[in-house]
Amino acid sequence: MQSDIEVGYGSIDIYSMTVVRARGFIIHENYDTITQANDIGLIELPTDLNYESNSSIRPICLGQESDIIDGVKAVASGWGTTSYMGTPVTRLREVALDVIPVTQCARLTLLPDDPSKVLCALTNYKDTCQGDSGGPLIVKICPDRWAQIGIVSYGEGCAQPDKPGVYTRLPAYRNWIDLNSGSSTTC
Repeated sequence: MQSDIEVGYGSIDIYSMTVVRARGFIIHENYDTITQANDIGLIELPTDLNYESNSSIRPICLGQESDIIDGVKAVASGWGTTSYMGTPVTRLREVALDVIPVTQCARLTLLPDDPSKVLCALTNYKDTCQGDSGGPLIVKICPDRWAQIGIVSYGEGCAQPDKPGVYTRLPAYRNWIDLNSGSSTTC
């Protein structure tokens, strides 16, 4: 599918990024705009990123199910607002969040019909917010290596007590990613 999506990389300042127009994108065929089920997509860049010539960019490992541990600190990042209905930031922000059991999350917010395909994070008064959707949720898997375990999907407001953020559970979509990207590299 032809794309009008622009992708920025190489800087944490939104005005200093290198911006390219995506060659195309794939949205999950069962994405549901009402429940946010299967909230995942892939973007095809016009050329491969050259990690050797740009020290500001690095690949990230795709998380495995064993990387998702209830109670672990995960880090979300984005250029979204810092308060509900606020103004987006121009410098990349990050927040450390506690991953909680999906059973606990289901008692606190609505989840898609198949909760095994989401994960939740809840740290009172900390959260992702509008404009962060599609961004990564990552965990440290060893001293020099991080893995992406989730994709920012939705929540109720921002940073409200007992209102978890809901994330697409990346390992649940590994087959779909491999099939649609032509790659099966974990790390």
